[in-house]
Amino acid sequence: MPNDSKNLPYNYPDQSEEKVYQPSWGLFANQDIPFKDGISGSINITITAQTNICVGGEQIKNEDEPNVTQFYKLPDGQYAIPWSSVKGMVRSLMKAATFGRADQVTDEYSGIRRRPAGANTSDYNRLRDEVNDCLGYGFIKKNNDAEPVLIEYTTYEKISYENLSQAGFTHNASIEKKYKWYAEQKNNNQHLNELKGKLVFGTHCGARENEHLFSNPVEDKPILLTKEQFKRFSDTYIKQDKSQRRAASQCPWQSYWKNQYEQGQEVPVFLFKDGRNNIKHISMTKLPKFASNYSTHDMLKKVNPQHLENVDFDTHLPDHAECILGFTTESGEIKHNLAGRVNGTPFRLSEKKQAIESDPLRLLQPRAGHPSTRIQQPYVNEQNNKVPENETFYTPLSSANPRLRLFNRYYARERVLNDFSNTENNPKLDRRLENLPPGSEFKGTIRFHNLKACELGALLWVLNWGGDDDCWHNLGSGKPYGYGCITIKTTLDPEEQRFNYNADVPDDVKQHCIAAFTTSMDAEFPRWEKWENHPRISSLKSIANPKKNADLKTPATGFFPYPEPQTYNAMEQNREVLAKPE
Repeated sequence: MPNDSKNLPYNYPDQSEEKVYQPSWGLFANQDIPFKDGISGSINITITAQTNICVGGEQIKNEDEPNVTQFYKLPDGQYAIPWSSVKGMVRSLMKAATFGRADQVTDEYSGIRRRPAGANTSDYNRLRDEVNDCLGYGFIKKNNDAEPVLIEYTTYEKISYENLSQAGFTHNASIEKKYKWYAEQKNNNQHLNELKGKLVFGTHCGARENEHLFSNPVEDKPILLTKEQFKRFSDTYIKQDKSQRRAASQCPWQSYWKNQYEQGQEVPVFLFKDGRNNIKHISMTKLPKFASNYSTHDMLKKVNPQHLENVDFDTHLPDHAECILGFTTESGEIKHNLAGRVNGTPFRLSEKKQAIESDPLRLLQPRAGHPSTRIQQPYVNEQNNKVPENETFYTPLSSANPRLRLFNRYYARERVLNDFSNTENNPKLDRRLENLPPGSEFKGTIRFHNLKACELGALLWVLNWGGDDDCWHNLGSGKPYGYGCITIKTTLDPEEQRFNYNADVPDDVKQHCIAAFTTSMDAEFPRWEKWENHPRISSLKSIANPKKNADLKTPATGFFPYPEPQTYNAMEQNREVLAKPE
């Protein structure tokens, strides 16, 4: 049973095994050169929706109402599930179950801001210790090659609200209004004319009593920012934090600075340097939000660098999913690709049903960066899912060895969540889903070519969880709310089967192939005697079992299926982690 105190719609499977499994036959996987034990044929598929389902098609944009995601339709107007959606679902589960590469992780840094006596304080203090306070000021802008450069200023002073109020300044106005006032007044007001430098305005907060003045620019020595320096800045400030539910007008970058930067204008920043005068952090505020020392890819490499190493068919072979479904990698001028040997038709709705629109839903999710949910912890008291206070190795973002948790999975639910009566709509963030009811059936065909018996077995095992009827898949939009829970029925078409060998064909090809797959996985993970006994597989099945998730709750936060950001903060402060799926 998930830990109710966390109230999160997702979890991660067991991380005790950190290997990346690369099947030896991946070197020979090919559409054109037949395997000796290769099989070709087709699988008849029936997908049954266990909860309301929406597989997105056309997006309808509205001005004052939430946008609508319509259900995918074929050119003849029939509702259907495209093969690409099923393929993505299969690839995701196959990578997790067969210990493949977690190569779909977006590389980003997390922003860490000081909170009084709260979560992230220790992280913030560690990062603060790396710099000698604010040692620089300046403006970032694009140069003629559209690259970010920094014009550093050598002098800084505070300009009090009291002084500015003489010119009619309003301290609690928006950034945009402050700069508009400055543009209108600076040539007509003697007080503003006497200021030698550039005024820099910030957002209003209760503690602020002044604005900033930068002067004495070093214009003849612009600093070309490295890709990493600008990425750390952009991930922290430019990318809108999707866990932040404020209106865009309250977010300075979204409401003002983004357009300024894109138009080649200057963006004011504060610089934090290390003891060697190297820029360590770039902030939009004097009380900074630091970029974490490690990005998600940095933390992924600490788990196993093979997750991010391109396939070269020499030292790095494709993983199980890549062997079957294909892949493309590109590193500089070197490209490797492998065509998939599995394809499918659209899965058509088998009987006429009328889709309905959901209530407004908020589908944005918090950016990955909370240690309590995304970083592996070395020790956890499983009774309360906490790292005990007397253990010193709770792993924060700023630690020397943070390791990423892999393969995010949404809990299967028996019904969708629909009690959101306590929160006001926000048309800019909310969305309605055109969905079909539980019981809707979709039928289609998956065709495979030249698959080894164990490869076909892997595909069949993933499609129906190895015959475990208690486990469901998640497909389409709205998964955090319980939308898109499905089951899949598979039948091999005996008329379509073609074997690359003349040996006796097994009586039950389906079970023969699944057995070949599980036997190959058993040999790869001998510690557990049987691969299906591995905690990774048990936790994957637990997350996919709606009966085990019957008590899973989502907090009463209206249209957002995640807790408030303060809940994550409290988890970090209390050294809590996500409960292990049972």
